[in-house]
Amino acid sequence: MRNFQGKVLVFAFLGLLALTSCNREESDTVNQDTIWTSYDLRYDANEDKTYAKVVFRFSNASGTHLELSEGASITFNDQNVPWQNGFAYYELDMAGLVDEGTFVYEDLEGNTFSNSASIPTIAFPADLDTIPRDAAFELFWDGGALLSGELVTLWINGDLKHDTQIFLENDEGAESIILATDQLMELLEGNADFFMERTLSPGIQQATSAGGIVYGRYRTVDTEVYMN
Repeated sequence: MRNFQGKVLVFAFLGLLALTSCNREESDTVNQDTIWTSYDLRYDANEDKTYAKVVFRFSNASGTHLELSEGASITFNDQNVPWQNGFAYYELDMAGLVDEGTFVYEDLEGNTFSNSASIPTIAFPADLDTIPRDAAFELFWDGGALLSGELVTLWINGDLKHDTQIFLENDEGAESIILATDQLMELLEGNADFFMERTLSPGIQQATSAGGIVYGRYRTVDTEVYMN
């Protein structure tokens, strides 16, 4: 666990430097119909907290970050979403699991865009304690089969530096994820940290001509597994 936490701190610091140095503008400097939006509702079971995050950008997903000018607003379930100046996005923190809700954005021309998000659930099976490294392993999660637009991501972090293995599953109807032998063999025998997240991307419901994206995400409680 210590290895992974160290990596997280390093990447978080580098990410903070990148974000604080990125270009940002006030939203009144651009055509209101060119504002791209990202709505992200995320629950972290390790913290028992839900985050409602909104990013505004000019034109597309890689455009300049935008801070809403006076007269524009963003809310989640009728609560104002605060601006996070150090990160150039809006985020509201909430205690416990808030598994659904609605973002409402009003631009400077009085146009209103309403987008709902919901969070799927997922968990590691209670009996997951040992995995052999010399054969592919099928990990069945708790939380039901994947629906259209859903993705499960699993990270395994061992004791070596730079040995994190990433596994993805997005097939509709899937109830498990296959851990390939070649990736498992990259990990040393011993305890490894497992991290898993389920993401639902339903598609944006109301947006400007620039478009946008909606996410609902559930990060399950991390677990430790012995790699045999």
